Amino acid sequence: MGGEITPTQALAARVRELREARGLSQRVLGERMVHLGYRWGDTIVSRVERSERDVTTAELMGLSLALGAPPTAFLTADTPVTIGDYPLSVVMVNDWIKGRYALGLNPDGSGLTKIVSVGQALETSAATPITRRRGAE
Repeated sequence: MGGEITPTQALAARVRELREARGLSQRVLGERMVHLGYRWGDTIVSRVERSERDVTTAELMGLSLALGAPPTAFLTADTPVTIGDYPLSVVMVNDWIKGRYALGLNPDGSGLTKIVSVGQALETSAATPITRRRGAE
């Protein structure tokens, strides 16, 4: 593929995009997070938006409240995303996040598979394989 970003970079971009769409400064978002009980400030917001700091699950829920967006809004992508050694297209990431199907590791650990039903998880021969990035071991 090429041009993929990491999940951390995708989340950082979404935080910035949602904050700016609501006309909030980093300071105001930090204050909203403090009001929700998180030890945040504009410095933390800046570090998150620059992909210099990961966000915990609890913080993601707080950001969802502070920005008035569903938690899934932070996980969808506008750019292909690489998860581990696997590059995923924008459509694949967004369909996965929205629950249209699951992605799972093959039983032997040899790769990812798109799983369209729970029963299919055990029968990967009917599943769609996802190609691993070249050179990844």
